[in-house]
Amino acid sequence: MICIGLLTREYYFQAQKFLGKSHLEQIRLVKTLKDVAKMGRQRTSPLRSDWEQVKDDK
Repeated sequence: MICIGLLTREYYFQAQKFLGKSHLEQIRLVKTLKDVAKMGRQRTSPLRSDWEQVKDDK
């Protein structure tokens, strides 16, 4: 997934958790890192099925 216009690595990381452009746009529009992280922890949208294999949390 190409993420143009994301402000920081945290935005990119959170955007990668979900499939689809609608989630990307919602995350891109969030104003603060705190809110981006909070949004990424919500489970109202399903995580991509391979998230545990592809995430790099080092």
